[in-house]
Amino acid sequence: RRLRSELRYFEYFVVETLSEAKNLERALIETEKPELNIRFRDDKNFPYVHLNLNEPYPRPEIVRRHRSEEPGHVYFGPYSNPGSSGRVMQIIRRHFRLASCTRDLSKVYKSACLYYHIGRCRAPCVGLQSRDEYGAMIGEVMLFLEGRTDEVVRRIREKMQAAADNLDYERAAEYRD
Repeated sequence: RRLRSELRYFEYFVVETLSEAKNLERALIETEKPELNIRFRDDKNFPYVHLNLNEPYPRPEIVRRHRSEEPGHVYFGPYSNPGSSGRVMQIIRRHFRLASCTRDLSKVYKSACLYYHIGRCRAPCVGLQSRDEYGAMIGEVMLFLEGRTDEVVRRIREKMQAAADNLDYERAAEYRD
């Protein structure tokens, strides 16, 4: 009754999925803080993909606390459940091949980690990938996480074509795949 008496207008949003609706509802409740709506009081937070750009070789990780006030820290999300954020991390590891081992990448090691040997890393730990090349990959990962996948695909196609023009067909096949 109180809501009806105080209501002047209302807005509604059309979304595609239930998870989009949940994300939108949570975001609106957090930003608007409505008096007559529920408040999320549980200790669980939605997962985010976090990059610490202050590190020489940033590694993506899943976190549940969003601390946007920290300079150099970038968060993507929130994801509606751990499964979707896990799938995003799986895509990043498989296709962008960023470092995901626990080694200190400010040091140079004698041998590459297991991730390099199974094709999931380009081994910055042994100097096979420069900091600039790694930074360019981080830029592409950020475009992907921002949802700008058309731009990422365009860049990969350009690299594939350049590799094919240089007769480096194995590298072109990697980009194609």
